[in-house]
Amino acid sequence: MRWHYQWIVVHDFMPKICGQAVVDSLLVENASGTTITNDLYQPTNNPFMPIEFAVAAYRFGHSMVREDYALNDIIFASIFGRANQPLSHLGGGRILPADWQIK
Repeated sequence: MRWHYQWIVVHDFMPKICGQAVVDSLLVENASGTTITNDLYQPTNNPFMPIEFAVAAYRFGHSMVREDYALNDIIFASIFGRANQPLSHLGGGRILPADWQIK
């Protein structure tokens, strides 16, 4: 599962955010024809995440969350809603109705 997620990040998310040229500059083929990364963080004995990256990544990710989403052709729901109206928002803590399926 992790490899599928990483593939999606590299081949779908990053080109949309950084542009395909930037992504292509980081990917190279080795002698066996396998695509590998070039000049990216390569952990050795003590891997770590620099605090500057962690803060920037989390801030960037949070800025991409929209206030509301169209789940399908019928349901349009807000991330935040009224606590006493569970079908007014996408907040957790409950099972969503079948017609709220993302299609």
